[in-house]
Amino acid sequence: MYRPKAACQTAQMSRHSVSNDVIDTHPMGSAAEQVSTGAAPAASGPSQAGYIESMEAVARRLASGESLADVLHSIAATAVSLLDADVALLWSVLPDGVNFVVSAATGPAHLHVSGLVGAYSVIADEIRAQPAGEALVVDLADSGRLASLPSYERWEFGHLGGRHLLIVPLHAHGQLLGRLDIVRVEDAPFDDLARRAALPLAAFAAAALRDHALSRIVEDQQAFQSVIGLHQTVEQPADPRTILQAVVELVIREPGCDRCYAMLWNAARGEFIPTAVAGLASQLVDILKLITLSPQLVPAFDQMIHSGRPLVIADAARSTLLPLSLVRALGMHAAMVVPLRGRRRQTLGVLLLDQAREGAGFTDQQVAAMSSMARHLSMMLENAILFEEVRTTSESMSVINEIAIQLAMLADEESLFRQLHRQLASVLDASHLAMGLLTPDRRALDVRYSHDGEVVAGIQRVPLGNDPLSVTVSSGRVELHGTRSDAAPLPWQLTAEHSEAAHSRLTVPIAVGRNVIGALMVQTTFRNAYGPREVELLSSVALHAGIAIENARLYRLVQSRGDRRAVVLDEVINRQEAERKELVDDIHDDTLQVLASCLYRLDRACDAVQALDQHQQALQHLVAIRDSLAENVTRLRKRIFSLRPATLDRLGLEPSLRELVGSFGRDRAVDVELDVQLPGRLTAEHEMVAYRVVQEALAHIVARGGASHLRVRVRQRAGVISITIHDDGRMERAASAYDDAAEDRSDITLLALIERVELAGGHMRVAHRAGGGSLMQITIPGMTRAIAGDDSRSAGDDWGQQGHGDAEMGGEVRDAGS
Repeated sequence: MYRPKAACQTAQMSRHSVSNDVIDTHPMGSAAEQVSTGAAPAASGPSQAGYIESMEAVARRLASGESLADVLHSIAATAVSLLDADVALLWSVLPDGVNFVVSAATGPAHLHVSGLVGAYSVIADEIRAQPAGEALVVDLADSGRLASLPSYERWEFGHLGGRHLLIVPLHAHGQLLGRLDIVRVEDAPFDDLARRAALPLAAFAAAALRDHALSRIVEDQQAFQSVIGLHQTVEQPADPRTILQAVVELVIREPGCDRCYAMLWNAARGEFIPTAVAGLASQLVDILKLITLSPQLVPAFDQMIHSGRPLVIADAARSTLLPLSLVRALGMHAAMVVPLRGRRRQTLGVLLLDQAREGAGFTDQQVAAMSSMARHLSMMLENAILFEEVRTTSESMSVINEIAIQLAMLADEESLFRQLHRQLASVLDASHLAMGLLTPDRRALDVRYSHDGEVVAGIQRVPLGNDPLSVTVSSGRVELHGTRSDAAPLPWQLTAEHSEAAHSRLTVPIAVGRNVIGALMVQTTFRNAYGPREVELLSSVALHAGIAIENARLYRLVQSRGDRRAVVLDEVINRQEAERKELVDDIHDDTLQVLASCLYRLDRACDAVQALDQHQQALQHLVAIRDSLAENVTRLRKRIFSLRPATLDRLGLEPSLRELVGSFGRDRAVDVELDVQLPGRLTAEHEMVAYRVVQEALAHIVARGGASHLRVRVRQRAGVISITIHDDGRMERAASAYDDAAEDRSDITLLALIERVELAGGHMRVAHRAGGGSLMQITIPGMTRAIAGDDSRSAGDDWGQQGHGDAEMGGEVRDAGS
């Protein structure tokens, strides 16, 4: 609503122009007189008194403060009546200065002109170039003249059945504000008299548009001043909640209402979230929080997503635009919903104003004031939202970096979980926190958890099932639930006795690369507590946690290997010293004594030969000396062979192994089968490695005890030497690189064997039957001295071809070298 200052002046001006230009200069005769004189048919016009009376009626309405739409509609209706036309359209220029929009339309009902209000059309160059105070006459049957109109207007006038069109541009102070279109359906062209008669109506319409624009500028300035004052009262930088709370308190005072609510749009949840309220009792605030305010349930909010104009609901109880439960709970009588939109026209939120008093409503001035205020508030709110997002992102990154640094310093899962518990509590609601890590067999989860801010001591082992952690580990996907239902298909908490039921849950996988090793879960009693920000934050934390857990495991592995290798090295040194002592003792106590005895006995043999009567005794001495020397030679050969067999250098791996297993079987009364198939001689280094591996494997079997039959199989395929050894001895458990080094000799020999294989770049697997017996498969890289024929089978085929896989062994198969 507005009260134009120049209304009376415009009325006087129009009266003067009508009396001088229209009535006096162009006296209107009857239609019969025009026909009789041969003039073109023209509609009969009003009398001078009737014309002036119509102009004064329009001027009074213009000065009465009626709404712009009513005034423009009155002008259009007057134009149709005075000029004997069928349709009148009033267009106004949009703020973009490029398009017109129909602001008022009138005409017979059968022409359906009411649907034209709000239609758009581009401003043609001919209209822009038209001087003020002049009108255009268009013969709509003239295709050449019709082509000057925009395509939409040509189609619309054709749809109305128009024959003649009179266009009067609306100017004020040299500025184009709109235009007045008058249409006749009959073939009765607009003459100069009609054009002059339309000019005062155009002046009234221009004045109305100009005064409305001025009033909008004043209202906008007032709203801007209010927003500026609000901005000065709010401490900067402020978050969206603080700003909206100040906004609703301002709206209560100006433009005024009983209660005001501010709601932010949550795109992730697809609903408006109550953020601030003024004038509402505390118990009603709690009721408001329980109501879901999604566009699907609140039609008024759905309109706000697609419209930028305030929506006034005069009778909230009878309207379907607001839920009846909300209206009754809050006691609404009248309501106004004002959209808050960003620079890109995206929805930021809404302001909901209501009147709780019977008969109270909202005036046009209040609607216009809220529309202007909303434009400035939206900019202020959008800046606050962007600042909040930047601040939150910065804080999240800082927390993630701090967590990553802290986690990198930890070497066990328990300390890591406690650190996560402390850090996550500062950035998101984690009333319940749980971390589940897969066990080595990947059949269960070791779960650590906290409730109500306290870490629960101990670990709970949970078999993989349908609990949230198991579901996330199995799928590798993020699971987000915002509202708990009684018929929830999955359990929400692993262990939470006497705790309030959780309503929001977020579970993310803990992965290293593509390998999921566990899951991290947070829960809270609040509904819809987690969104995209929390998902991104917890996913980043889970990523760093996965890396920290893997590093901790690798650290323990390296540490255990270092401890194990220290034990093995110490044992090797002790064994070397023992072997040296045994060699010295053997040579000193046995070989040297025998040789000394042989020298003594040779002396006696020499003395006996000198006495011819003692030949037989000398011969016995010589035979005994020979046997003793032969025995020592054999023993020295064995000793030398155990240090490094000469056969290995002269004849190669296969003869040396046959000599080894033959001696092993004879000395220990064990049946040993040897099956060697090599394409040629290996390099000296690889032959020695393969020989020592078989030698130490046999030593381990002897140390373990109980074996009566062994089968040794050696193959080379695809550049890999595969050694498979079967035995029927005792094996109470499979050894692993992770086992602590035991003091018994069997474990030491096996660990030494593993170390030798790994140092050679090989790999070792150990399996055992439940009833006894074991299988060792060792693969080491090898190279033949002469390139052998290609064999497409891999060394690993021996494991499957021999039928000693996991299923046949019926026991445990372990990777002894990982």
